[in-house]
Amino acid sequence: DAPAPSPSQGITPQPSVLPSNDICIDAEEVFVGDETIGTTVGARFDGVETCGTSNTGPGVWYYFIGTGQQIIVDTCSSETDYDSKITVFRGASCSSLSCVGGDDDGCDGSTRSSYDFPSVNGARYYILVHGFSFKIGDFSLSITEDTMVINGPRCRLFLLTILGPLYTIYCFITRLIS
Repeated sequence: DAPAPSPSQGITPQPSVLPSNDICIDAEEVFVGDETIGTTVGARFDGVETCGTSNTGPGVWYYFIGTGQQIIVDTCSSETDYDSKITVFRGASCSSLSCVGGDDDGCDGSTRSSYDFPSVNGARYYILVHGFSFKIGDFSLSITEDTMVINGPRCRLFLLTILGPLYTIYCFITRLIS
């Protein structure tokens, strides 16, 4: 047998172990208030539809139960070391998913992602954390309730239009103290 080519010969070795939550049916349960460390390294590409953002990179799956509150799902932490995307679906199982929405680069000018939406109490939500243009890496996934609905996307747009710079200052201060 010939020895395996080395990375210096132009072939990148692939991890031999897939992440345990590589496919939807193996989604890892997470809870509102959690921050979960994960990776898309070794994950396979998921053939899901465009949902708020296109699906262009390998991903891993999580699920949580809605609380009836506005939810923020994000990879904004500095522990996220690649250009991440987030897609959120709703459904009783992986065979009945419907698009809720998604994001690419929504964390205040970075390549990390943040998506907020009104959840339905008791509904199951699936989160696909994936990458832009086949990017992979490590991430920190945070799921929180937005106790200040004023930060919701519709209110944010309205307030930015009406209040401009004052809202930007308000937003910055409230994020610092929350």
